[in-house]
Amino acid sequence: MKIDWLITISLLFMGLIIGTMILIDKKKKALLITISLVVLHNCCAILSSINAYRRDYNYDINLFPLLNYLLYFILYNASLMFMITVYILNFKRFNENQIIRKAKNSLKRISSNFFKPKTTLQKVISIGLLLCFVYILGFLTTLVHEFGHSIARVLCGGYYEKIEINFFLGGRAYSAGGSYTTQYMILSNLSGLLAEVIVGSVLFAIFLLIKRRNRFWTFSVLNVLTTLFIHGVGYFTIYSVLDTHSDARTLSNILNISPITVFWITLPFFIGIIIYSLIMLWKFYKNFFKPQIFFPAFYFICILILYWYEIFFSLVINPYNLPFLTIV
Repeated sequence: MKIDWLITISLLFMGLIIGTMILIDKKKKALLITISLVVLHNCCAILSSINAYRRDYNYDINLFPLLNYLLYFILYNASLMFMITVYILNFKRFNENQIIRKAKNSLKRISSNFFKPKTTLQKVISIGLLLCFVYILGFLTTLVHEFGHSIARVLCGGYYEKIEINFFLGGRAYSAGGSYTTQYMILSNLSGLLAEVIVGSVLFAIFLLIKRRNRFWTFSVLNVLTTLFIHGVGYFTIYSVLDTHSDARTLSNILNISPITVFWITLPFFIGIIIYSLIMLWKFYKNFFKPQIFFPAFYFICILILYWYEIFFSLVINPYNLPFLTIV
C-alpha cells in the first residue's frame, strides 16, 4: 500500500487536534497543545515540500509548483486556526455540549472495560485490543525512527525516495543526493534514535504538563517509555551484538570500532530506562489495579512479545523484502 506523506501528516495532525479538544478540559493547556501541534505539522509539511522539490522536480524551481504548496499551507493553517479560535472562544459551551459529554462518558466506559475487565468476554476483548494497541505502537515507533533517517538526509541537502515498513515492524528509508561525509553518515545512523528520543521527550513533557494521574495518562506515559525510549536505545544495544543489518553495526563500521563497544556504551542507558519503566509499571499496578494484576501483567507480556517478535523475524528472514506500507 502506497500513501503520500503530506496528506498523511495533514490527516494525522487534524485528528490529534480534534482529540485534544475532546479530551483536555483546561483551556490554557488545550490551547498550548493545539498550537504546538500546528507548529509541528508545519515543520513536517515544510520538510516534505523541500523533499518533493528535490526528489520530484530535480532541484528545478521553475518546475516546482510553489504556488500550489503555498495555497495548501495557507488554507490548511487558516482552517486549523479558525477551528482552534472558535473552540477556545466557546470552550465552556463546547465542553458542556451533550454530544461531547456523551463521547467522554462512552470513552470512560470503554476505558473501564479495557483496564478492568470483569467477565470472560471482556477479558478476551481487552487482550485483543491490547495486542492490537501494542502492535500499532510498534508500527508508529518504526515510522518515527525511519522518518528520523529521512529528515537527516533532507537536512544534509538530499532527499528521501520512500520509506518502507513491513509486517514484522522493520523499516527502511531510501534516500539519495546531498552530502556523504563522515559527519553525515554518523548523523544519519543516529538520526533514527534521536527522532525517537526527541518525540518521546516531547510527549513525556506534555503528559507531565497535563498532571493527570488517572489510568489513561499513566498508561500513556508508560507506553512512551516502553516503545519510543526502550525501542530507540534498545535497538542500538541489542542489535549491536546480533549478526544482522542495523544502524548500530553500520555506525561501528564508520567509527572503526567494535560493535561490542557500541553495546557497552548504550547498555547503561538501556538498563536505566528498563528500570524506570518497571517502576512506572509497578506504580501503575499499585495505584489503579491492586490487587487485580490481570491488565498490568498482560501488558508486560505484550511488550515482551512485541520486541521478541521484531528481533526473531529480523534474524530468521529478511523482512525488508516484504513491505506492506510505502510512504512517498
